[in-house]
Amino acid sequence: MNFYRMNPSSVYYNEKVKVSNLEYEKIKLDKNICYWNIYDPFIGDGIDQFKKFVSSNPIWRMNNEPELEDTNPFATIHLPTFATDTIFNLLRDFCKKELNIMISLNVNDWGNLYFKNECRPIKRWRLPHMDYVGGIASNLWLTDHEKNLSGTKLYHYTGKTYGVAYDFQVDKEHRLYNQWNSYGARDRDNYWTNFSDDEAEYWGFIPVGVAPSKYNCMTCYLPNVSHAPLIDEKIDFRWSHTFCVFY
Repeated sequence: MNFYRMNPSSVYYNEKVKVSNLEYEKIKLDKNICYWNIYDPFIGDGIDQFKKFVSSNPIWRMNNEPELEDTNPFATIHLPTFATDTIFNLLRDFCKKELNIMISLNVNDWGNLYFKNECRPIKRWRLPHMDYVGGIASNLWLTDHEKNLSGTKLYHYTGKTYGVAYDFQVDKEHRLYNQWNSYGARDRDNYWTNFSDDEAEYWGFIPVGVAPSKYNCMTCYLPNVSHAPLIDEKIDFRWSHTFCVFY
């Protein structure tokens, strides 16, 4: 049997990967939508230690398996709780101080690894989506890219929503209901293509801005804000890890 040792191990993780107090800036966009940048969230060489640790964890699934119906188009890693608790606690404090959320929040983390030659996204999930009803979603960028080539594109949806579902997904009277449901739950493209502004207008979304991918920065947005990945065709590999505290 071959076994892989986590590096750093759980014994030394908190000594090697130290998180600083969150200092952030708020960027306001149109339609009362905003996002936050949390710069340099680690102390010392914490970002390098974190990357080393994450890469010592296995990829759970490539999200290109024909049988899979997951909405995430990128390969996925999940981390053990000893490696996420500190960041989740800081994000809970962020929600209290910045968003005045006082209720108990659930947590979820997932890695996003984009391999250009292996990405086979489900067609219907190229459209913008929402993650949760409330809380905060934070994307920690582990690769750096040229400005305007990579990030998370944010949208205002002009129709009705039901939790994290759009009216065209559930309302049989909606003009796009049949089209949405004609896309099979497992129908895949052969490569990633960005959701265009013309497509956005057709489906009822208004682009309001891009939260850019910046190395060693956590970009945060409300998880009920419609969003979609932005990845230029020049990019062969992109890596981030999402930490979400939510209700």
